[in-house]
Amino acid sequence: TLDALARAVPAPFDSDKIIRAATVREALRTARALQHVGLICVTGSLYLIGEAQSILRDEERRTLPGR
Repeated sequence: TLDALARAVPAPFDSDKIIRAATVREALRTARALQHVGLICVTGSLYLIGEAQSILRDEERRTLPGR
């Protein structure tokens, strides 16, 4: 669960910087809004990575000219 993951964060880390998202789409949207260097790293299960790739591909198709 999200709470269990939050508890697993090492103590020196500022837990106020943890941002939770209910879905992969919401997490990607939030990461884009917060990014400072143009790189977003997605980690997790193969299912989660596959879902993120699918969302990103669909968004790319919608934004590219001629598609």
